[in-house]
Amino acid sequence: MVVYRRQLVDKSLKAPNPERCTRPEMSTSAHAVILAAGAGNRLGMKGVPKALLRFGSKSLLSRHIESLRRIGVTRIDIVVGYEATAIFQALVGECGAIAVRVIPVLWQEKGSLFSLVAANIGSLDADTVLLMDADVLYHGAIIERLVSSRSQNAVLVDRNGAVGAEPVKLCVRGNTIVDFEKRPTDLGDWYGESVGFFKLGPAARHELGAIGSQLLSAGGDRLEYEEALKPVLLNASHKFAPEDVTGLPWIEIDFEDDLRRAETHVFPLVEETLSGNASL
Repeated sequence: MVVYRRQLVDKSLKAPNPERCTRPEMSTSAHAVILAAGAGNRLGMKGVPKALLRFGSKSLLSRHIESLRRIGVTRIDIVVGYEATAIFQALVGECGAIAVRVIPVLWQEKGSLFSLVAANIGSLDADTVLLMDADVLYHGAIIERLVSSRSQNAVLVDRNGAVGAEPVKLCVRGNTIVDFEKRPTDLGDWYGESVGFFKLGPAARHELGAIGSQLLSAGGDRLEYEEALKPVLLNASHKFAPEDVTGLPWIEIDFEDDLRRAETHVFPLVEETLSGNASL
C-alpha cells in the first residue's frame, strides 16, 4: 500500500504490484515505523539503498521484517526515498502476514526529520509505536529488549559505542535522560550510544509529531529527526527508560568502515547467537 501525504510525498513513485504487500488492517498493540529514505552518500555505494545491504542471504530490510514479525508486530510503515523502486520490489514476497505501508518522500537534500513528519507518527492508532533507523544490523534480542521494557516509553543505549563525534549520545543521571546529542553538554552519571530504536506511547509520539511539524514548518527540512526527539526524551512526564543493550551485537552502517566491521565482526556474531552456538 502506498500512502501519499501532502507535499512531503513524491507522487511520481508507484509501487509495482503493491497489493501483494498489503493485508487487511489488523488490530494490534504495536506498530513499527522504519526510516529508510536516505541515500547513504557517506557509504560510497551508489545505486544501493542501505536498507537493501545484504548480510548472508538477507537484506537489512528483510531482517527488520523478520525480527518484527517474531515479536508480534503486524503493521509496519516504511518511509522510502532514494532508490525507492528497488525497495518496493524487494518488499514483494517479504510481507507475509504483516500489513506494510510504504511512504515515498521527496528525499533530495532533506534530513531525516522530513521522513519523520511524513510518517505522521502522532496519528498512528496503536498502544505502542516502534521508531527505527533502517541502517542497523542487529541481533533480534535487541528489539526484544525494547518491546519488553516495563516503561511505555523506552530507548536503547550501548555504553561501549559512544566514541568520537559521530555517534548520538544518550546521557543519563539516575534513571533520567538528561541529554541526547552528538556533542552533549550534560554527560550525566553515564552515557552511551543510541542504537536508533525507540518505543513510544501515545503521548510521547503525539508530542514528537507536533514538534517535528513545527520544526519543518520553520524551514528545518534538512534537520535530523533527533532534533525533534530530544525534547520528547527530556520531557520528564514521559518517563523514558534507557534500556541497556551493551554486549549485544549491533552496528549502525554509515561509513565504509562500518560496513566492513558489520561484515567481519557483527554479522558473524548475529549468526552465531541465532544458531545457538553462543550465549547472549
